[in-house]
Parts: sequence; C-alpha cells; structure tokens
Amino acid sequence: MDSESRFPSAPLASQSTSSSTPHKPRLDTVRASMGGRIGRILIACILFLLGLLCGIIGIFVLLFAISPDNPVVANPPASGTSDIVVQIGTTYITHLVSNALKSSGLPGNIQNVQVTLASGDSANITGDDQITVLGIGTTKHFTIVIQPFVASCQVHVRVLHVDLGGIPVTSFATLFESQINSQIQVNTSKLPAGFTYCTSSVRTEPQGVFVTYSAKPV
Repeated sequence: MDSESRFPSAPLASQSTSSSTPHKPRLDTVRASMGGRIGRILIACILFLLGLLCGIIGIFVLLFAISPDNPVVANPPASGTSDIVVQIGTTYITHLVSNALKSSGLPGNIQNVQVTLASGDSANITGDDQITVLGIGTTKHFTIVIQPFVASCQVHVRVLHVDLGGIPVTSFATLFESQINSQIQVNTSKLPAGFTYCTSSVRTEPQGVFVTYSAKPV
C-alpha cells in the first residue's frame, strides 16, 4: 500500500503532456499576427515612397510648365572689315556641345547628340537623355535651340529654348549656357603681336559657324 501511494501512476505523465499541447496554436496565431503586421508596414512604406516620388515629379512638371523661352539677342551687323574669318565645322561643334551637356549637371546619360545649323544665327541641338529612377529606366528626347552672338569682342551663346520629352525646361539650362560660353572664349593674346583683335560678327550656315575678326595695327 505504501509503495502505491509514493509513486504516481503513468496516466499523470500523459496528463502533463496533454496540458502543454494548447500552446502550439497560440504560437501560430502570434506568428501569423506578426507576419501580417510586417506586411502592412512594408505596404505602407512602399505607398509612402510612391507618393513621395509622384510629388517630386509633380513639382518638376509644374516648374517645367512655367519655364519660358529666352528672347533672341540682337546680333550686330557684319562690318566691312574681315581680316580673319574662322570656320568651325559641325563635327567640332557637336563634340563641344556634348561635353558641355555632360558637365552641366543634367541627370541621366546624354547620348545621340546632333547639331543642325540654319542660315542666320541659330543652331538646333537634339539628343536622348537616359534617366533611371528607383531602378526604372526611361529615355527622354531633348531639343535645345541656341543663338551665337557677339558681345565685348567675344563670341557668346544664348540658350533660347530647351524641352525634355516635350516639356519646356529652358530655365534649367543656365549651367549648360555657362559651360559652353567658358569653352568658346578666345585668348587673342596668343595671336601674332602688333594688332588689336576683336570679334566683329558671327553667323551660322548648314556647313558650320563663321566667326569674323578685325585686326587693327597698334
């Protein structure tokens, strides 16, 4: 009788085992709840990023839409003095413009730059800008209209019109205009001594840009 009272019977062990089994469904419920919460957080973050991106794009579109063209600069008429006439070919101009575009801070990868010169004082620049946003790449065609003119005995370039994908962005071309103007300045001190040199006129033709200099003996 004493031995039976000291040692519990086997069914007690089975009772403790059965009492621990209800914890499993509870853990599964907690895990499912945590998984659903993480999924909702991820969806909220993605929606926030998409909304932020749409807002930034909307601001740029609004700024682009109110970007007016620059007025044409009055070019001085060609003088009768044409001591030196320099022709700049379209191939050189294309490389010059391409380098200025790439160093002007424009986003994306500038490609397929082409320059078309018209008779008078204007040039059309076209090309493609490959832009990647959040891993999504897109290509926008751009058009730039520039005008060469003479001021202070030097040739300068004025950006008249810029559009990217059909949206006017002329007001954002200030850095490009500054880059190209810094590259086309001519140091007349390198020319033969004994003369005072001055750029008198500039004109564009389909085959190139013609710059005329006057050289007055000192």
